[in-house]
Amino acid sequence: MLHLIDSAFFAAAVAVMASTGALVRPVVSFSPNWATISLHDSVTLICNVGSTSLLSQRYSWYKDNERIKGEEQNFRIENTEEKDRGNYKDNEKIKGEEQNFRIENTEEKDRGNYKDNERIKDRVILQAPPSVYEGDQLTLRCYTPNYKAKYTTFYKDNVNISSSSTDTVTLVASVGMTGTYRCKTLLQLYSDHYSPYISAEIVITIQGKSLCLALFLLDYGINVCRHRL
Repeated sequence: MLHLIDSAFFAAAVAVMASTGALVRPVVSFSPNWATISLHDSVTLICNVGSTSLLSQRYSWYKDNERIKGEEQNFRIENTEEKDRGNYKDNEKIKGEEQNFRIENTEEKDRGNYKDNERIKDRVILQAPPSVYEGDQLTLRCYTPNYKAKYTTFYKDNVNISSSSTDTVTLVASVGMTGTYRCKTLLQLYSDHYSPYISAEIVITIQGKSLCLALFLLDYGINVCRHRL
């Protein structure tokens, strides 16, 4: 059985307060920055507050509206399990930038004799960032959690965009790269035999450049990030 953390409904944000009482709007990022992560992998949530003159900060992490352990800038989930399912968000008083993820169950089923190029659910997983902006690096990974693989090909709208001996390709994102992606790789199912398998398709939308503004109101400094589409 194969379990996945898939994109949607896993919201993460953090509340940050300084000794001066100033409020800083945080932006949460993830490492590795995949929208789909296999169960039993590890993921780190990172609170990015940008440059600030505040000397001391306290980080508070919440899951399903309840405070959880963790007062550091980084919150790491080791060996992800079903119990990690839930909504992770900020303090109600301080709204942070949210990233969305959901833990899902998927099960690989034996079907006996497989034809070449037939996609077997979850043997090959195309991983991509949860959000991509114009000018960012777009990294794609053709992930095979249970098998050795070689000779990977990436497709956009059924057109070959990259062939590689590794499972990863990095491109510079542009709005014109919005489309439907999939990957194909050779899996070693037996000691001396490789067979081609194809991932499920995912839609990747390249958004406009992000615009970050720093607003300073009276004695309160607020760092705000907005995305210009």
